[in-house]
Order: sequence, then structure tokens, then C-alpha cells
Amino acid sequence: MNLRKATKADQPTIWRILQQAIEQRRLDGSQQWQQGYPNELTVADDIAQGYAYVLEDNAQTVAYAAIIFGIEPAYNDIQGKWLTRHAPIQID
Repeated sequence: MNLRKATKADQPTIWRILQQAIEQRRLDGSQQWQQGYPNELTVADDIAQGYAYVLEDNAQTVAYAAIIFGIEPAYNDIQGKWLTRHAPIQID
């Protein structure tokens, strides 16, 4: 397995992975990711900012993650409360 920074060439595969995750959240009854976020522009921005990573198994992309150090702006707008006792840790 290989974890590497994503490139623009990975964008279609990343978007397919995210579409599957969005659908799974919907099937689970979650409202998370049901309002147009993430979207293809989010993926393009993650790649441009250097946040996007893909995990490959035998040269096939099997997972995607945006790894963002510092403050994730989306967490500032969460409605409700965290399901755990602790909020995310900020790494400077």
C-alpha cells in the first residue's frame, strides 16, 4: 500500500469515492454531506492546497482523505454538538 499526495489526474477517482461515501451517509440516515458538500470543487481545492491524499493498493486507488493541519473552517459551522466528549484537536 502507498499513501501519496493526490494530483489533478486523481480527481475523477476521488470524486467517485466521495460519491459512494455521500450515498452511504444518506443510506445511514445521516444529514452529513447531503447539502452539496463535499463537491467536485472541494476536491479540486483540496488538491490545489496540497491537502488531498490517496491510498493505493497495487497501484489502484482505494481511499481518499483530505489531511488539513490547523483549523478546518467547516468545523466552525457545525450545528448541534459533538457525539464525543472532546472536540477535534487543533495542530499548529
